[in-house]
Amino acid sequence: MAPSLQTLQSQGIAMPRSTLMKAWIDLFSTDYGLMSLAVIVLTLVMAVYFLRVFLGLMDETGKSTHE
Repeated sequence: MAPSLQTLQSQGIAMPRSTLMKAWIDLFSTDYGLMSLAVIVLTLVMAVYFLRVFLGLMDETGKSTHE
């Protein structure tokens, strides 16, 4: 037997569709939502930048030790 929506909600697994839609609307239409979105985007951009820098440094270090 499949668990009910209330059982899943009590375990933190599922949310009603209206709650999810409210979260998306808040994310894109409120000041705190837009600032949260800006932080998320900035974090992802920084992660990509640092990944490229560190991989480049590892490549340079590997080449210089083999010469």
